[in-house]
Amino acid sequence: MPTRNDHPAMLLDLVGVIGPDHMIIVHTTTPDISPDIDGCINLRHEGELNIQTWWKTGIRAAGTRYVALINDDVGLKFNIIPLMVGACRDSGRSLARVVGPNVPRKSGFLFVIDTDHGLMPDTGFRWWWGDDDLYHQAEQRHGIVEIPAEGVEHADDSNYHLNPAFTDIITADKEYYRQKWYPNESWG
Repeated sequence: MPTRNDHPAMLLDLVGVIGPDHMIIVHTTTPDISPDIDGCINLRHEGELNIQTWWKTGIRAAGTRYVALINDDVGLKFNIIPLMVGACRDSGRSLARVVGPNVPRKSGFLFVIDTDHGLMPDTGFRWWWGDDDLYHQAEQRHGIVEIPAEGVEHADDSNYHLNPAFTDIITADKEYYRQKWYPNESWG
């Protein structure tokens, strides 16, 4: 789970629901801004803004077949991760995601991947389009299983579009995605 400590209460709630012994936190700022959380594996990655790199760092540190990728602005009423892992394992699918009326189809704030299927974040992406890339990878391998998003909430961070640097990242990611998966199309 990457964090800049923008949502400290939600992060601590997640640790309480999931359990610190199952958490790898990738802190993306200095310890004075994002302190280590007791009982969790705390890693540091204070480089450029790249959530795909942060996820890849956590996946490698986990060293397990099934890895949940979750943002620090997610609220869970119960630990849904074992259900997602079970759905992925039992179906033989490459990726499990939550779906519901308030969850976009390709949301990237919570999903489980089967690393044995070769899924890995592409660090050529820096933000949202990397989620789409993981979904595309999963669809090409063994597919995606969906489970109801009951008890899952995601904070509204819709103000990202106000940051020109972030807009540039999304624009570059979109073009990289188009070139990678749809090289013969023009998206204007």
